[in-house]
Amino acid sequence: MQLSDQYEAMGRHEEAIAVCEVAWNAITERLKRLPADVGWRYHARGAGFTLLKVYQRHNRLEHACLMEAQCKELMI
Repeated sequence: MQLSDQYEAMGRHEEAIAVCEVAWNAITERLKRLPADVGWRYHARGAGFTLLKVYQRHNRLEHACLMEAQCKELMI
């Protein structure tokens, strides 16, 4: 998140989004191997909501809707 914030501050919005996407993908890959692990579910939700906010800030509303749905699935 800190790296994403730094990219945002420099006006490098695509890089800010990419950093969050990489984190989301890495965490969800780990979660696929350990789907019942509470810790990884927690980290996945956090990464997902962070990515959701970045998408919203940059008007990627379709991506934001999909991310919101994925985050809600993790709450079950």
